[in-house]
Amino acid sequence: MQIKLINNQNKVKFDFESIEKYSDCISNKFDSDNNISINIIFVTSGEIQKLNKSYRNIDRPTDVLSFSYLSDIDDSGAAADPIVIGEIYISAEVALDSSREQEDGWDIEQEIMLLIIHGMLHVYDYDHEKEEEKAAMYNIQDSMIHYIRNKNWNRY
Repeated sequence: MQIKLINNQNKVKFDFESIEKYSDCISNKFDSDNNISINIIFVTSGEIQKLNKSYRNIDRPTDVLSFSYLSDIDDSGAAADPIVIGEIYISAEVALDSSREQEDGWDIEQEIMLLIIHGMLHVYDYDHEKEEEKAAMYNIQDSMIHYIRNKNWNRY
């Protein structure tokens, strides 16, 4: 899977190169098909609040919003460009605030990776509304974060 990162905010600085490398690593755990793509868009808290109000009727900022287009994909043949299967919007401001509330050693890049994983799970139709769905989703999420933090975080 291809990942396209788009930074539409300038309020929070983070290591964009590391996020690119880790996003590629994580995306290949979801799907190794290079004919599909996910856009990851970093936005301000004001922009994500507008999206949250528009799509979820919740008038406050959130950390991540995911949109899956998997059900819209036409399997009729190969496309010249990768097919976008989803978009993940991340508020870098909310992510920074959340990273500061976590354990020592947790930083903005790790928080962003958590949100990317969480968003990808939503793109692939995982949910956390019901307890059994939540347990399955969070087990995968925790496993992927553990993999990044303990095995590879400093190698990319």
